[in-house]
Amino acid sequence: MATTLTIITENTVVGKRDGLYAEHGFSVFLERPGLRMLFDTGPAGIATLHNAPRLGIDLRVAEAIALSHGHADHTGGLLGVLRTIGTPIRVYAHPGIFGDRYSRRADGNITYAGMPYKREALEGLGATFDLSPEFRAIADGVYVTGQILRRRTSKPATPSCTSGGTAPWCRTRSWMTSPW
Repeated sequence: MATTLTIITENTVVGKRDGLYAEHGFSVFLERPGLRMLFDTGPAGIATLHNAPRLGIDLRVAEAIALSHGHADHTGGLLGVLRTIGTPIRVYAHPGIFGDRYSRRADGNITYAGMPYKREALEGLGATFDLSPEFRAIADGVYVTGQILRRRTSKPATPSCTSGGTAPWCRTRSWMTSPW
């Protein structure tokens, strides 16, 4: 079964090939027999909506959308994509996708970095959210990982580390469950 992945949005476009736009963020279109879906939507939808037709992709044929995590550079284009699709569409994501996220800039300023839209606004444009923290198949041969343990160098998150655990990571790092 052949699968085609077309990167629509990413940080660079060598020589602005064919008039494509680059944006800090990511989106890719997955096509295979019986499935066409968008994975992430880019930061604002500008590059995603501009680049898709130039790459031969009609976003209106997407049957589903999957969002990797709740940062704006992966979810910010969702509003524009939903407007373009114009019909109800399933959106797979983690239940924490709408949680607040912030970024500390090099100058020390803190800025909002989470999904820029409320769930209700997106549902009003046709998003049908299918939220789960579990590993699961979302189509034949297509899976989402669910929640993943993240390595953190800050405070320990597991009781075995906080109560004198002997695992190697307890001495240098801690593990925590990612909320996105």
